[in-house]
Amino acid sequence: MAFVNNITQDFYNNLNNLGTNPFVLVVLIVIIMVYYIIFSFLGTSYDYGNMPSNRSGGHYIIEALLWGIFILLIFVNGLAYFFNINIITEFKHLFSKEPEITITSVVDQADLSMNANEVYHVPGNRFTYHDAKAVCKAFDGELANYNQLSEAHKNGASWCSYGWTKDQLGLYPTSQSDWTKLQDKEGHKYDCGLPGINGGYVPNPHTKLGSNCYGVKPKQSELEKAYVNKDLYPKTTKELLFEQRVQFWKDRISNVLISPFNSSNWFKVP
Repeated sequence: MAFVNNITQDFYNNLNNLGTNPFVLVVLIVIIMVYYIIFSFLGTSYDYGNMPSNRSGGHYIIEALLWGIFILLIFVNGLAYFFNINIITEFKHLFSKEPEITITSVVDQADLSMNANEVYHVPGNRFTYHDAKAVCKAFDGELANYNQLSEAHKNGASWCSYGWTKDQLGLYPTSQSDWTKLQDKEGHKYDCGLPGINGGYVPNPHTKLGSNCYGVKPKQSELEKAYVNKDLYPKTTKELLFEQRVQFWKDRISNVLISPFNSSNWFKVP
C-alpha cells in the first residue's frame, strides 16, 4: 500500500507542476479547437425524436471536462502570473485509511514589501559622504538617518559593513543572532562589533565607506542573490588553506578506503 501511495503522490506532484505551466494551457486550447473541428466534419445524425444531433451524451461529458480543465488552468495561471501566487494541492496516503489533502498558497516574498520604504545598504568602501548621498538618490532614495537605521535593526537588519548615514555618521547594525553565531568562530568574535548600532561620527567626509539608504528597495538581481547566504566575515588565510585541503581530498575521495563497522557488518546494526 505504501508503494501505491508513493506512486499517487508522485503523480499529483507532477500534476501540480503541469498546472502552472503556460505551455499546457496552450496545448489544451489546441485540443479544444481540434475537438470542435473534428465534430463539425462528422456530419449530422438524427435521434429518436427526429431532431438533428451530431453528439452523444459521451461527447457532452468530454466537452464539459475539457472546458472545466481549461477554466481551472486559466484560474491557476492567472494567480501565478498577475499575483505571483502559486496554489499547490498535495495528496498524501490517498489509498490509506487516513488520506490527507494539503492546499498551500505560495506568495513571492519579494512582492510582500513592494513600495514600502526601508533602510538598505550599498556595500563596498568606495563612497565619500557626498557620493553616498548621490548613490541613494540614484536609487530614488535618500541617506538614512540614525533613527531609521535603529528601527531597521529592531526589525532584524544586520550587515557587517560600515555605511554613511545622515549627519556624517559611519554606522552598521548587528543583530543578536549574528553576533551569537560569531562567538563560536575563533578569531572572529568581534568582527561585526556588538549587538546594536555600531560606529559613530566620521570627521573626514572623504573617507570611503558604503552607503545606508532609505526608500523603496530595488528588486534583487541574480548577482545580489549570492549575498543572502554569504558568510558574516571574510575568511582568514588559515580557513582558506583548510578549504583547499578539503577540496584536495574531495577530488581523491574514490581512492580513500573506509573500514566496516565490524567484521560482519558494513553499517551499524540497529
